[in-house]
Amino acid sequence: MEPLAKVVWNRELHGNRVGGNECGKSFTRQSTLNIHERIHTGEKPYTCTECGKSFTLQSTLNIHKSFYTGEKPDTCPECGKSFSRQSVLKKHKRVHTGEKQYICPEGGKSFNYQSNLRQHEMNHTRKKQYSCIECGPPYEAKLVHTYSPDTLSLCKDLENLDV
Repeated sequence: MEPLAKVVWNRELHGNRVGGNECGKSFTRQSTLNIHERIHTGEKPYTCTECGKSFTLQSTLNIHKSFYTGEKPDTCPECGKSFSRQSVLKKHKRVHTGEKQYICPEGGKSFNYQSNLRQHEMNHTRKKQYSCIECGPPYEAKLVHTYSPDTLSLCKDLENLDV
């Protein structure tokens, strides 16, 4: 069935929106629906001339091409560092502004990147998952835990360690 034949108008629920029968999603523009339908058809009309990899969107191909050219058109006005994408520059700017929008729900500590928050959150779950036979759960911050075939664990106090 042709993609245009799948288009249905659902004015009662969505006003002047177009939608495809494939998944039920609707859009305000026909062009957006056409792009969305590529998910279902697998159509990738934009191809890299360097490697032959194909993409659904022209903008995704442009991002891909920047890896070959090394082009980094977006520059930070604060430090001059260059980036291949505007979105990466936007995240980088948090370093200068001090913005920390990601907050740990357990301790309230804030982070400028979501990945840093996720890494921090693992500390909370790790404390609950692991315990030391000698000093008990959870690990103490000033202890080093080493493991060997001879002993299950060996706790060493960092303050008394010759490092």
